[in-house]
Amino acid sequence: MARPALFRALASRFAAACCSARVALLRSTGTGECILGRTWGYDAGSIWVSYQCGGEFAVGARAGAPAPAPQPQAPQEPTPRVDEWGVFDPGKGFLVGRNAAGELAISAYALLRFINQMPGEQTYTDHLGNTRVTDGRRDIYPHRVMVFFPDPWPKSKHHKRRLINAGFAALVAQRLGAGGELQVATDWEHYADAMRVVLEAEPGLQNVAGEGQFAARNEERPTTRFEARGVRLGHRVWDLAYRKREVR
Repeated sequence: MARPALFRALASRFAAACCSARVALLRSTGTGECILGRTWGYDAGSIWVSYQCGGEFAVGARAGAPAPAPQPQAPQEPTPRVDEWGVFDPGKGFLVGRNAAGELAISAYALLRFINQMPGEQTYTDHLGNTRVTDGRRDIYPHRVMVFFPDPWPKSKHHKRRLINAGFAALVAQRLGAGGELQVATDWEHYADAMRVVLEAEPGLQNVAGEGQFAARNEERPTTRFEARGVRLGHRVWDLAYRKREVR
């Protein structure tokens, strides 16, 4: 069987002595809809198109074979909206925002170097080779340590497990920056007295409220569930505040 001849009709009339056999529309290529007998057709000598119809035609197709349905152009899908905000990607930084227009991210790096906590003033060389002076007590130490409602371990044999002891007080005094504070709160009276004795004995700490005195409640201190429960039961809460003593 002879293969059908292929023609492309884009103008209003495509003249060819080719159309004594059946013509079939293979594919629509125009912007208008192609409907046989209305926007396209053929006679013995030509194929005609109109109203923006255009397409590829097969001449000599099998008799009786229906013409393929016109293939309308698929509508263009809108660009999907992609919005992301506040995403942290390890190794790449913090994504402030991303959408179709682009993205904005912030990244940074830190150079950490071990610095001996004693003496207070010393120098170090940064990654660019510059020698810099640092105050170990001010530059790399915390300025506040807060311990709220630690376990009182009320039994005498368990007192050694208490967090607030002489070793802890010395460590805090050593680690705090200049002017740094230690704030402690408990609803256990015996533990409050024991903590006061321990902290008063630490030479590196100074009682903010005065020697041997409990402090007023710090308004910045959040109300924990332990404190809320104690208040409901009528328990008193004791606060202590100590500031790092200046080294002269």
